[in-house]
Amino acid sequence: MLPMDCHTHTGISPDGSGTVAGHIAQAEKLELPVLALTEHVEMNRYFPQAHYGTEPRNEWEIFDHAAVLEQSLEVVTAAKEQAAANGLTLLCGMEMGQPNADFGLSESVSRDMRLDFIIASLHELLDKPDFFCLDYTQEDIPALMEQYFSQ
Repeated sequence: MLPMDCHTHTGISPDGSGTVAGHIAQAEKLELPVLALTEHVEMNRYFPQAHYGTEPRNEWEIFDHAAVLEQSLEVVTAAKEQAAANGLTLLCGMEMGQPNADFGLSESVSRDMRLDFIIASLHELLDKPDFFCLDYTQEDIPALMEQYFSQ
C-alpha cells in the first residue's frame, strides 16, 4: 500500500488554508510519498461574475475559478522539482465542481497538460446553492437525493 493524500486544498481554495509550501512541508514531515493538491474549480462559476450576470447567493459563491486554477497550476508546477528532490511526488490536481454545468468546458479544462489528477464533485445542484448552505429543515431530502444522483 502506498500512503498518499489526494484531496487537499490550500488557501487558493475558498475553504482551504495554508500554502503550497506548507502542505509540501507537512507531507514531507509525515513521510508521504505522494501528495496531490486539488483546489476547488467550480465549472458553473469558471468565468468572472460579469459573464454570468448573477450575484452570489452566499459567501461561498465566488466566481472566476479559471484564475483559481491558473494560480494553482503555476504554483504547484513550480514546486514539483524541489518536492521530488526531497522524495515527494507532487501531483498538480483540481477538484472539478459541477462538471455537468458545462461538459464541453469541463472537458476542455481537463486537457491542460499540467494537470495530473482530477476529482469530480457535485457540491450543488444546478438550481440550488452549495449543499453546505442549504437549510435541510426546509428541503425534501428524498427529492434532493434523486436530483443529486440524476445530475
